Amino acid sequence: MVDPELAVHQDLIEELVPLKLVSGLTTSAIAEELAVAALQCGACAG
Repeated sequence: MVDPELAVHQDLIEELVPLKLVSGLTTSAIAEELAVAALQCGACAG
């Protein structure tokens, strides 16, 4: 289930999650990276 606030980043999530899982990061680490990316996202800034 995707957080509604991150739904706009669904394409990014779908690209990142398999890569991160393969590289051995935990889902919480992935979620943290996605949260940081969302904060830096121009579309989300305002």
